[in-house]
Amino acid sequence: MPVRRLPPGCGLDLDKPLKHNPFQAAFMEARRMRFCLKCRLGGRTGGDGRFTCTQCQTTYITNLAAPRLYQYFMLRAGRRSGKSLIGAHAVREELLVPNSHWWVSSDSFERLHDATMPTLIRLIPPDWVKNWSEDHKQLDLINGSMVQFRSLHEPERGRGQGISGIWLDEAAFIDERAWIVARPSLAENAGIAIATTSPAGFDWSYHTFLKKALIDKEPGYWAARFKTIDNPLFRENETLRREIENARRTMSPEAFAA
Repeated sequence: MPVRRLPPGCGLDLDKPLKHNPFQAAFMEARRMRFCLKCRLGGRTGGDGRFTCTQCQTTYITNLAAPRLYQYFMLRAGRRSGKSLIGAHAVREELLVPNSHWWVSSDSFERLHDATMPTLIRLIPPDWVKNWSEDHKQLDLINGSMVQFRSLHEPERGRGQGISGIWLDEAAFIDERAWIVARPSLAENAGIAIATTSPAGFDWSYHTFLKKALIDKEPGYWAARFKTIDNPLFRENETLRREIENARRTMSPEAFAA
């Protein structure tokens, strides 16, 4: 009988409550919004990723059966603001939908291995896990869902089969070509893209996600901008607040923004 393997750190953060951040909460609510093709009524999914129409009482799971109100998301915020953490929470919830296929990516293997990947894995309950492949950086769940961790330091690594969604962590530092290559992989399943990033000027991710959502008001796009101080951990701790204010006073605007 094959030995079930768990990824390092699996489930370590399950007991850590997610403190309320209005920007994080708005993102999670927007991501859950769908509408019934039959009744043309909108609503939200439950915690299990399933959407039940309030009128016809039909329950839907897939994006093709119950389309998303938004398909492209961006959270653009300062370091330690909680943008990556809420990205991981979102992917965790998406993986509750049976047979989902997600890519979790960043601009380098180092960032993926040291930050993005463990942030998600620490939120996955061990009893969800069917197996972990260290060689392929692939997590298979007992409900048939799968997440693959891919560094996009080489843009062509964004090629692959149809996926349910992709999380681009620190998207501003990923080569735009990687997004161009990966985007068609979403089409088959009407998949969604979640981009979380620190500010990096008017880069490609700004024009591709944030500008379309907040300035152009293009349908299907949702975005939010917020600051490190908006993280409840900093708002509630005077020592941490003073540390941020000291950094603001002593660092150049460019360095502080990074």
